[in-house]
Amino acid sequence: MAARPGIAQLLLAVVAGCAVKPSPAPEGQAGRMQPAAPPVITCLLQAPPHVSLTEPVVPVTFMLHNAGIAEIRVLARHTPLEGILGDLFEVTLANQRLAYRGPMVKRGAPDASEFVTLAPGDHVRATVDLLEGYDLSSAGQYTVRFSGTGGYACNELRLTRD
Repeated sequence: MAARPGIAQLLLAVVAGCAVKPSPAPEGQAGRMQPAAPPVITCLLQAPPHVSLTEPVVPVTFMLHNAGIAEIRVLARHTPLEGILGDLFEVTLANQRLAYRGPMVKRGAPDASEFVTLAPGDHVRATVDLLEGYDLSSAGQYTVRFSGTGGYACNELRLTRD
């Protein structure tokens, strides 16, 4: 069934009206689009390289740094910024992943209080005890990677217990 000319013209007018128009370039830069600078977040894990089996705490510090030029808001949920309330790390010993044995918290949508605002150059950090979620009671070299949400590419830690 062929479309009537009036309908085709109407569809073209609607499509043309929906076209995205570029915002004007700053003065002196006519014709060039200026993409927004993407947020630049760096993630760092720190821990002592050696923690004795007699120590009651295995501290790991998680830090996010805003290396960009714009303010950013990050969700603290599912990161050490809110403590260990879920399986946040991939902890291995002798290439075997340790089971998570800590608290698991299920929640609804996040609210504004769960976000942290970082100005350019600012950082936020939190130190957690790995023993709150993982059994590190065996001697050996452990590998720790952040596996929580946010897509943060953190460094890998190695720590020895004996």
